[in-house]
Amino acid sequence: MYKGIGLILALCFVSLGASCSTAPEDEISLDTCDESDLGETGWTGPGVNGDGELAMASGTYVVSMTAAIPYDTRADRRAFRRLVRDVVDDMERRDGYIAGNLGGSRWCRSNRTMTVWRDHESMMKFVLGDAHLEAMGQTNMILQEFKTVSMELEVHDGILPTWDEQRERLAEVRTLGGLK
Repeated sequence: MYKGIGLILALCFVSLGASCSTAPEDEISLDTCDESDLGETGWTGPGVNGDGELAMASGTYVVSMTAAIPYDTRADRRAFRRLVRDVVDDMERRDGYIAGNLGGSRWCRSNRTMTVWRDHESMMKFVLGDAHLEAMGQTNMILQEFKTVSMELEVHDGILPTWDEQRERLAEVRTLGGLK
């Protein structure tokens, strides 16, 4: 695994998957919950140098962003962690995967990802892979809320959107999930 993202993922999502929120489930939303405690793993992957900085040539890349809130049950949090682990393991082996960063808020029970891909075709091969398709098939059963967006971005000097910019872009996206 690149830079130990598997271990980081396990630590991050095991702790993030455990509910620390005292807010009722219906009061937590990706658009309104204060994620001031948002933590992140930092960038990892083949496009990241030894200092943890993006080492990508300037150019056009596909950036995918997701945000999710699992239902606040032990079984749903456990299922979510398993699916994330399987998806990340598969992602790291994919041709065209450049970098990924995971984040989450214990207060909001939210989990966020940002991934960078060489091109749309590489990303779609991953999206249509077995691990990701399995996760997508369970989204409405284990997630209270889910959003995703991908876009081509011109990247200069390895500078990608911040978590705040990601939040703004995802706020424009229709919410998926919550059909349990």
